[in-house]
Amino acid sequence: MKYYRTMNKKLFSPISKELWGVLFLLIGILPSAAQSNSTESPYTRFGIGTISTTTSTTSRAMGGVAIALQKGNLVNPSNPAGYAAIDSQTFILDFASSIAASYLVEGQNHDSRLLGNLEYISMLFSLYRGVGLSIGLKPVSFTGYKYGTTAPLEGSEKTQFTETYKGKGNINDLYVGIGVRPFKGFSIGTNIGWRFGSIEHSRSISYTDPNALAPNMYNRLRISALRLETGLQYKLDLKKEHYIILGATYGAGLPIHTTLITQQYVTKNETIASLIQSDTTKSKDYMKMPHEIGLGLLYGMSDKFSVAMDVKYNIWSKAFLDNVYFKPQDQIEINLGAAFTPNASHHSLAQKIEYRFGLSGSNSYLTIPTKDGLQKGYLKGGISFGMGIPLVDRRSYLDLAFDYAHLMPTARGLISENYFRFTLGLRFNEAWFRPIRLD
Repeated sequence: MKYYRTMNKKLFSPISKELWGVLFLLIGILPSAAQSNSTESPYTRFGIGTISTTTSTTSRAMGGVAIALQKGNLVNPSNPAGYAAIDSQTFILDFASSIAASYLVEGQNHDSRLLGNLEYISMLFSLYRGVGLSIGLKPVSFTGYKYGTTAPLEGSEKTQFTETYKGKGNINDLYVGIGVRPFKGFSIGTNIGWRFGSIEHSRSISYTDPNALAPNMYNRLRISALRLETGLQYKLDLKKEHYIILGATYGAGLPIHTTLITQQYVTKNETIASLIQSDTTKSKDYMKMPHEIGLGLLYGMSDKFSVAMDVKYNIWSKAFLDNVYFKPQDQIEINLGAAFTPNASHHSLAQKIEYRFGLSGSNSYLTIPTKDGLQKGYLKGGISFGMGIPLVDRRSYLDLAFDYAHLMPTARGLISENYFRFTLGLRFNEAWFRPIRLD
């Protein structure tokens, strides 16, 4: 007589030793992840840097679509309603790293750099049928730049000075989220998190004369805030395994606690000779998070193919106090994506691979002064493709994403940027309540 017996009825049943090893390793490197950098853009001197628009590698390969993305084997923090789709016997650990090349052009000048970053880490597990809980760390923005000029000192042809601008920093979200499916087809979810990070900017002058006194300026902005995101999804089943998913998200424009440290000092032989000024200012009014509204639509057929579109509207115009360095503006982002699997039930690996493609476009969330005295920003467009390759356990995936992004300024004299990025993600899918067959 044959029957099935459940291995473990406990909610938090044991996970494999290998998976625990990976989990502890990632926890160990989280502090460095919060300080990593993945940009070399002079535009990150303003605002809070370059905004990160995608989280999962799957989403990045599909042009950033995520609002209506719903799969039982995928962690999608961009819309917490998708957590409810997880199978009741599943634990998912998803993390990714990237390597990129940047190419910046300003008139006849150009610059190229290699970049690297730990992108994100997220976990998802089932609390009950139709209820999923996720915990993770995801990026919000990146700051990173270094540029300057060298010229002869006025009144002294033998002495030259170099003026250098540098910046670095990250802002991240550490979140916990829950998604619930109260009835068939409809799910709702919420992410509650802590937004934190710091951004450093410096301006220094050095002279070829080692005895010259060189002025320096430095500031560091630390932020911390409560983050609240909500999302909805509704799946409508059509004929012959076709379906439509509608999605919506909202991120609340909550205040941000900031601490600004400003210093002015003089160096001699690259050693601080005297501290001129040092101030620390704390505020709840300097900046706040933008209200973020998103709508998504996905059309698919079983596990064969899907096409999706996202439209996002982020209200940045009210997020900063007035300043002379930049002016915020509302941002619109459009994402288009598609995924195709030849035959998910076939024995051949090539037939099981999910192939992904995408396009994206947006305007900048800020404008900066130009030589003509105008406030101008930039437009950003991108194209991406990638694959989801099943691993030997047929539940876990190796996710690959290749994307190219072009940043085009809306005024002459500003810098255009090009980025080629490769992202490698690992998505471990561990069965918690694996059934055993006994004879």
